[in-house]
Amino acid sequence: MRFLLLLVIFVQLSHAGAQSPWTRSKAGFYTQLGWHFIPTYETLYAPDGESRSLERTLSEHTIQLYGEYGLSNRTTATICVPFRLLNAGDLTADAATGVQTEAGRLNGLGNVSVAARHRFTNGAIACSGTFQVDFPVAKYNLNSGLSLGYDALALKPMCSIGKGYAQAYWFGYTGYAYRSNGFSHTFNLGAEGGLHLGRFWIIAFSEWLQPLFNGDVLLTENNHRTGLYVNNQGYVSVGFKSIFDINRFTGAFFSFGGAAAGQLVPRSPGLGVGAFFKWE
Repeated sequence: MRFLLLLVIFVQLSHAGAQSPWTRSKAGFYTQLGWHFIPTYETLYAPDGESRSLERTLSEHTIQLYGEYGLSNRTTATICVPFRLLNAGDLTADAATGVQTEAGRLNGLGNVSVAARHRFTNGAIACSGTFQVDFPVAKYNLNSGLSLGYDALALKPMCSIGKGYAQAYWFGYTGYAYRSNGFSHTFNLGAEGGLHLGRFWIIAFSEWLQPLFNGDVLLTENNHRTGLYVNNQGYVSVGFKSIFDINRFTGAFFSFGGAAAGQLVPRSPGLGVGAFFKWE
């Protein structure tokens, strides 16, 4: 039982936990506060997957609050609230003449998400369905091209399956995202696995996000120059996480990951640190 309680925590640390097939016990809850950031970067993956230089260096920081509550032993409600801090800084060495974007900062809420996850099985194999809603955010800076999130409502059905062992676990998932306001829909597929070593968990994960190229949204040219929340973004990501269980209620985590390939996403990896509290 202790392993299952811990496992529900560990699978939350990737993309707000929406991929996990495990649910909370009735009235059980979990909260996590994390700081996720991409240090200063100068290049993106272009639409053809090659490297594309930015006009200015960019940095992204997100302070994210994530929570879960067990509505029943089979159904869990979740919420994710990201506060984003973006900075467009100095000109890059490869900046062309006639630079359009300006240096600047933009802070505020990103796309807030709520979801419900329901577990369909009671056996050793966990199988669940999740429905997530991401709310639009329209705050952007026209001169710098900075944007805090997608100006679109996203509806995301997903299914996942996994199994836990005495000292390990794995799960896989797949889903579809409908986005409003002319943004392309997306398909995703991913997997995660972890191994228990003393008081630590070592976890590896990977995800493929593929745009369907069925959108026609018109964004500003400066927004395209930064590549922040533009249309038809996609990637193949890989990463690792380490979890330290302080006691039965609290713990800390560290994560490292990024896109090994992609379109219109940073070529630099991201880092994350944070702490969590749970009650079952």
